[in-house]
Amino acid sequence: MPDHVEGSAWSRGVTRYLPIFLVGAAGLVIKRPFGLFLFHLVGQPGSGSETAIQWLFSDRVALTAIAAACLLHRYSGLPAAPRIERLFARTPTTPASPVLWPGLAAALICLLLSVASQIYQTFWGTPMPITGVINAGGLSHADMLRLMELWPLGVVGSALSEEVVYRFAALSVLMGVMSFLRVGGREPNNGLAFWIANLLQAVWFGFGHVEEGLVAPQAGGLLFQTAIAPQTYSALVFGVVYRRWGLESAVIAHMATDVLVSNFVLLWTGLHH
Repeated sequence: MPDHVEGSAWSRGVTRYLPIFLVGAAGLVIKRPFGLFLFHLVGQPGSGSETAIQWLFSDRVALTAIAAACLLHRYSGLPAAPRIERLFARTPTTPASPVLWPGLAAALICLLLSVASQIYQTFWGTPMPITGVINAGGLSHADMLRLMELWPLGVVGSALSEEVVYRFAALSVLMGVMSFLRVGGREPNNGLAFWIANLLQAVWFGFGHVEEGLVAPQAGGLLFQTAIAPQTYSALVFGVVYRRWGLESAVIAHMATDVLVSNFVLLWTGLHH
């Protein structure tokens, strides 16, 4: 292959995937203060010696997964970030797709899922740890102010990092591997392969929230908690949005969901306190 063709392919890969990698890394940094403060509120250590599971959800593993996805994405048949690609590419080939309305529609679906989950948690006594702290009056005025200050960082950082890690990275790696294995046929983005990958990433996403012990219901074993965690079902929705409209719409869906659900949970907690 001529050198100029290889150089052109390398340049296209850099302009396509480097911005996504940087967005994911930035999201991890942005959300960290909010996450550490939540650990403080529920009385859990946010640092120290890691278990094997905690290591799997660490920033190091997240960045490694994003890097692997950058290599395997082209075999997945999935979109990347169409708007970012058009911004950085000199001759964009990816058509523009709607961004805002798919994300907002998905957020409304996730809100309905959260309402059902909150009703279940209330009547079966399986609250989220942070909700239990609020219900018990365990937040001082200073802690509440600090929580409000850090909350925007949590919303923005979580949406950026988790969509890059779980939708772009996890789905790209899983779909890329299944394309090599010809799961469901020769087409990389076939329905069977996608739904296998989407279910796996959703369970992993829900399990991650359960394992950290902050914003997922705590009752029974880890498998049961993962099965009833609203994050598991929201991840399925985000995966569909990503497949159809790209990473930007999935980020908007995640961000809008966190805003809507957080306000709903606070309202529900206040009404039942």
